[in-house]
Amino acid sequence: RPPLIANVTAEPVATAAPIPALLARQVEAPVRFTEMVARGVALGATRVLEIGPGRVLSGLVARIAPSLARASLGRLADLDAAALFVAAPAAEPGAAG
Repeated sequence: RPPLIANVTAEPVATAAPIPALLARQVEAPVRFTEMVARGVALGATRVLEIGPGRVLSGLVARIAPSLARASLGRLADLDAAALFVAAPAAEPGAAG
């Protein structure tokens, strides 16, 4: 299972316990998105799934780490495709979904 990386620390989160405090910090602290993506790559990430409307973060990921495959889940109707993307073998570098 891939680690969750907190966007205010750019560090992996091993348990659920610190998540509420990290989310509260996110409101008033800078997001360390570039460092978070780089940490994911360093930990072996091969793909990123953006959850929410739009594809802004997927575009930023493409600039930071072009080797990561990317997909967006913006509607509940996209859930099956997102599940296939997550479960699929490593994709071509930089593939966008």
